[in-house]
Amino acid sequence: MNPLIKPVTIGSLTLKNNVLTAPLAGITNLPYRKLLEGYEPGIMFTEMLSATAIAYGGKKTFEMADGVEEHKIPFGVQLFGSDTDHLVKAAQAFEERCHPAIIDLNMACPVRKVLKNNGGASMLINEDTSARTIEAMVKGVKTPVTAKLRIGMKDSSINILSISKKLENAGVAAITVHGRTAAQMYSGKSNWEVVLECADQLNIPVFYSGDLFSLEFCNEVLGKGKLAGLMLARGLFGRPWLIEEVKTGQKMDLSAVETGAVVLKHFDLFISHLGEQNGAKQMRKHLGWYSKGFPGGKEFRHAVNQDQSISQLRDIIQQFFQSTPPKI
Repeated sequence: MNPLIKPVTIGSLTLKNNVLTAPLAGITNLPYRKLLEGYEPGIMFTEMLSATAIAYGGKKTFEMADGVEEHKIPFGVQLFGSDTDHLVKAAQAFEERCHPAIIDLNMACPVRKVLKNNGGASMLINEDTSARTIEAMVKGVKTPVTAKLRIGMKDSSINILSISKKLENAGVAAITVHGRTAAQMYSGKSNWEVVLECADQLNIPVFYSGDLFSLEFCNEVLGKGKLAGLMLARGLFGRPWLIEEVKTGQKMDLSAVETGAVVLKHFDLFISHLGEQNGAKQMRKHLGWYSKGFPGGKEFRHAVNQDQSISQLRDIIQQFFQSTPPKI
């Protein structure tokens, strides 16, 4: 076991380990979560869910959390929005409906359509209003309330230290900080030093997110300061076993055949939970990630993006990963 891996307490909840997997729009649906569950992170999250849609009884948004009762490890629900009443109502609705281990507020999403409605990272702008929203959510539910943030809207307004202290005073149980500004989106380097400073100044757990693509960097960050743990996100695309690498401290050099076994398991989860048409559609982007770095990957991606039957698609996957040499 990696000596940097340890149990972590968030409010009334104690997780077995401090490796978290991030809520990702369009990605962390039930099949993907069930794949990640096999590697036993400390907790995993749903996709971010609209609090306003939930407040108005949005059936499709509720359905995005369907299947959580199947999970054998803790799961969290992440909400986004800006209306305090909607956020409280949505938190209460999910607490009653599916009993999540954590309810998380998204204060990090940099996507324009979320920002223009004053949700996501735009909540970093008015610190006092956001703190009052967190306070209302904390008072409205028994479930620990956490938040995911960016370090600021842009380089000239990095305010993670001041807003995180206000959220702590408002009762937030833990925060996760992505070390980029909203303006950066996912470009440039993540500023992990300011997240370490944030962790050192707070009395609640602070988790780090950003550029966690390798075991080496995960260990480097996790070994610094008072960080409570890591939240893995894009680093899991095509490499879900990164969770296991971080937990054990051992790099896993999967062969092509071993990678193919993971791919087919993922494929089967999509088909069984989403049906053939939607499952295949959702799987194609993952096939692009899994095949990255393999010789012949470009031709493989072209082939799987054509109209294929499920049996044909499975044959292409099996042939590619059984005949391709290990990654270079």
